[in-house]
Amino acid sequence: TLLNNDYALNGKMDDLRFWNYARSEAQILTDMMQEVKGDESGLVAYYNFNQGVPGGNNTGLTTIEDVTGNGHTGTLSEFARTGIKSNWVTSPFNFPDSDKDGLPDPCDDCFALKDLTLQNMVLDGTFKARETITLGSGNTFASNADVFLRAPEVRVLQFVHPLSGITIVVAPDPCGN
Repeated sequence: TLLNNDYALNGKMDDLRFWNYARSEAQILTDMMQEVKGDESGLVAYYNFNQGVPGGNNTGLTTIEDVTGNGHTGTLSEFARTGIKSNWVTSPFNFPDSDKDGLPDPCDDCFALKDLTLQNMVLDGTFKARETITLGSGNTFASNADVFLRAPEVRVLQFVHPLSGITIVVAPDPCGN
């Protein structure tokens, strides 16, 4: 509960996460520019604010769901729910789920991180970076995967053994079609 305006947020918030441990700077930077799934270890409550219509009439929405499934449903208080002030806003990242991985993230639109390192991941879908994508060690491919690497530079640190049925496409423009 806010006792005065000294602690009020004067800005926009795309999501709100509560963790049961102190996260490192690297962990924060890794997840900062994307939505998380909600099942991450240590994530106690996660509100992605995706339920409302940005700037629209959201008067019927009085609660915000906890995406983790932990049941920490929030009550919207001091939240106008109509118009452009104190209402749902469009994400500054505007991530659609164009790679259909179930998670809006930088791999879906042109707002990718400057550099992207893929390591110890199952590769399937589209990965984009404004400058460099680096394929590190421990990467595998989903069966019959179509992998698109879109960046001005793609670096491979370890030889990639694509399996049959795997298509890897490398394109220099991270925002091209």
